[in-house]
Amino acid sequence: MTMFLFQQSSKIPQAISRIRSARFPRSTLLPLHYSHTLCDQGMITRQNLEIKTVPKPFLFSTERKKKTSFVPLKAPVIMTEDTRIFFRKLLENQNDSDVVGIMLKYNQSSSGEPRMVFSFDFAKKSDIGPKEEPVSLEVLEDGSPKSPKDSVNDGLPKLYVHHNAFMKVLGGKLEVDLDSFKLTIYDREGNVMDPNA
Repeated sequence: MTMFLFQQSSKIPQAISRIRSARFPRSTLLPLHYSHTLCDQGMITRQNLEIKTVPKPFLFSTERKKKTSFVPLKAPVIMTEDTRIFFRKLLENQNDSDVVGIMLKYNQSSSGEPRMVFSFDFAKKSDIGPKEEPVSLEVLEDGSPKSPKDSVNDGLPKLYVHHNAFMKVLGGKLEVDLDSFKLTIYDREGNVMDPNA
């Protein structure tokens, strides 16, 4: 890191401390290089010498401050326990070592129809950007979901909410039907969430 230091000469405080008496008028500003001689002769006093104050050193860096990442207090979506188990089983039974979780997306229907859909897919590390929101698949001893703060760096697989889907599903709830393996997203009022609404 490159540092710049602006500071007056360190001799100034020493000169000030040695002032004892002087015969100069108050408006006289004595050059610094005369101070030692005249102080020793008893010709300078604090009352008769006008002294400039010394500014404190000013430090600044050429490097920009690093932005700290924001970790939300709550996960963007809620998952039932069956949903967590279902996602964990899916991840345990896939063979790609690069997969780090499951991504919830909001995109155009692959059928060619002019409508939007929610989709789930395996996510690799390269798919995870700073705007994707992780949701832990783990629970604490009391059964409550592991918070983003506790899970952000735990290295475990997660559900990731794609940034395109974030505002759409925020506050929603994920449920799975274990008979049909169908995933459903509900809004805050308990209604099935329509991606085209």
